[in-house]
Amino acid sequence: MTQAQKTVINNIMGGAHNSLGEALYANFPYDGGMGTDDYFQWEYFTALMRDPAAVGYVFSTPAADFDFNSDVALYHYIEQYDLDKDVQKIYATNNEFTESGWSVMVPPDETDYSAIRERGAKMMVVHGTSDAVFSVQDTINWYKALQDANSNDAEKFARLYLVPNMNHCGFGPSTDNFDMLTKLVDWVEDGTAPEAINASVRANNAELPADWSKQRTRPLCPYPQQATYNGSGSVEDAASFSCKAPE
Repeated sequence: MTQAQKTVINNIMGGAHNSLGEALYANFPYDGGMGTDDYFQWEYFTALMRDPAAVGYVFSTPAADFDFNSDVALYHYIEQYDLDKDVQKIYATNNEFTESGWSVMVPPDETDYSAIRERGAKMMVVHGTSDAVFSVQDTINWYKALQDANSNDAEKFARLYLVPNMNHCGFGPSTDNFDMLTKLVDWVEDGTAPEAINASVRANNAELPADWSKQRTRPLCPYPQQATYNGSGSVEDAASFSCKAPE
């Protein structure tokens, strides 16, 4: 890669910053699911063709004034976007739009789930570590803050599961085929807290490495635990792995 290409990639993976160097969003990890069609679609094509219209028309107050059907206009909007001034429009309101785009999408207190906790409801959150749309690091930061707000007992009502190499809602060289709904029902109705979730590959996933078995399985572990090889048994079998906290 050229130095210019490296600079662009580092800027993307480092997350958006304003001119003062303050982070406007979390960084993205360099992960094993980056070299996929789905990752490319969201990170590069969608970022040029869909995101400008979403930011300009849905999330900004007042809405941007450009033709979202014009590729030239979309590119121009991106080129002219000011991470100091234009970002503030995401939080702005006016007489017509009394709620900002940000307030509609984000709860007033991102760590206050006391109503859910007190009524016995449960949450199971899943996120692919190679999601090109929403950074998994942002979700991890949220869950850590949730733990802090609940005296490190948040796992009693909310658990986070990360899927290695999985892209946005699926795909990538990953075990992205799993059933969390049954585990959630068992947790709510029977009080059986979920531990490892058995996950498998999708046999029709064209982006699986050639040396992966079409029957590969892995345990998805509640964060911060990670699937760790036991030292014996088939690497294609979830039974050969255990969920362990990182050292």
